[in-house]
Amino acid sequence: MEKTGAQPLGDILKSFLAETGLGRELVSVDVCGAWRKTVGKRAADATSRMYFKDGVLYCTVSSSIIRNNLYFSLDGIKAEINASLGNNTVRKIVLK
Repeated sequence: MEKTGAQPLGDILKSFLAETGLGRELVSVDVCGAWRKTVGKRAADATSRMYFKDGVLYCTVSSSIIRNNLYFSLDGIKAEINASLGNNTVRKIVLK
């Protein structure tokens, strides 16, 4: 980062996160946390692996019954996650 005079702290942090690539990791953590809050404890416990890449949230759900129930609610889940994040970060959710 190059010194350019007085800047708001928020701008400096955004610049730092963009330069280091940490911003993407923080978004991934936020999305995964929002998934757990949105789907509830039982579905979150059945989610064994989860990662977020290029606007797509990939979730491995160990229970076929829970996976099937989630599948029919994906549009609502996606909308609720995006609403809790305050933007349209999640474009798609893939259940495995």
